[in-house]
Amino acid sequence: PPRTTRCTSRRQRQMCIRDRDPELLHKARLNRAAHLVSVSGDDGVNAEVAVLAENLSRTRQDGALTCSIHIVDPQLWYLLREKELDVATDSHFRLELFNIFDRGASLLLKNYSPWTRRQSELTCDIHLVLIGLGKLGQSLVTQAASQWWEQRRISDQRLRFSIIDLQAAQKVETLCVRHPNLTEVCDLDPLQMDVRSADFQRADFLFNQDGSCIADAIYICMDNDSLGLHTGLTLHRKVRDQDIPVIIRMVEDAGLALLFHENDHQDNRTYKNLSVFPLLDQTCTPELILHGTHELLARELHESYLAGLDKEQEERDGERALPSWDDLPESTKEKNRRQADRISLILNEHGYRIAPLTDWKAVDLVFDEKEGNDEVEAMARMEHELWCQE
Repeated sequence: PPRTTRCTSRRQRQMCIRDRDPELLHKARLNRAAHLVSVSGDDGVNAEVAVLAENLSRTRQDGALTCSIHIVDPQLWYLLREKELDVATDSHFRLELFNIFDRGASLLLKNYSPWTRRQSELTCDIHLVLIGLGKLGQSLVTQAASQWWEQRRISDQRLRFSIIDLQAAQKVETLCVRHPNLTEVCDLDPLQMDVRSADFQRADFLFNQDGSCIADAIYICMDNDSLGLHTGLTLHRKVRDQDIPVIIRMVEDAGLALLFHENDHQDNRTYKNLSVFPLLDQTCTPELILHGTHELLARELHESYLAGLDKEQEERDGERALPSWDDLPESTKEKNRRQADRISLILNEHGYRIAPLTDWKAVDLVFDEKEGNDEVEAMARMEHELWCQE
């Protein structure tokens, strides 16, 4: 939007945003937009933008508006995810919620997996060292534990975490209350320590009595880039001669992070196994922001549709190859999105709801297909009727 007035404080800026949002969204011709992304640092402002956008989208004539808003607090994002799929039948509005710390943790584990390095040594526990139990650190612990549970649920192997933070004990206790399964999968060892202290500089927590390093990977998840880099270099110096990856979270691929790119192009082993993870660059790509829950469901529905076609009939009739999602016209993609929107409506009508998974031991739900109470048949009928209406 064009500049209006200059605000001299954060409070005034937020008041200006709240007061001007309906007018600005209208001037931006929201009714003709496909996507709206709100990434204010205030969860309340982002939520208000979504509410205003939903009200304005009621007058849309064609298509639906996908509104992607960032929720800074990972726990609040987790609790609000149920709202994502709460779509009315005739709605022209879709809500997508995303959190960079949850996505960042997922990408960290994907790009710097602690157990793929020892795929052939699965007879022992994995020991991770985490510095900083903030938003990213907490997401890293819960996602690593969840992945470990999926891969090792039938074994007695444990995932061990040494967690260093100024409030490590309190934060670990809170994390275990939110995720009760953690203690069944992990051994969490909180170490309340200042990274500037002499105890931390000695880094005795990295070694056993024989002097061998006990860590399989070290993750630095501190909010301060400069302090995080200092911490990472300090620990890297201790394990430089061993094959122990040290990953440092930084805000973006700029500033101090650029120092390590130069070494990527040189025959220099000084910083071997030291990596920088630029959080914003990794998590704020158009693909990740715009391809949220609804888009993923729509793609899966198309894949399911293709799988159900009679390929022998297709070959006999000499038809062309089945179109992939990227080859579909936008109108067909939108039909798949509308079908995805109906999933929660149909489930709600039959007494079910979609909610975030909190119990990792939960068994898969099986719908009742008994004669006289065939839920699958009833839901299929409802889907067909809604499709006919559309």
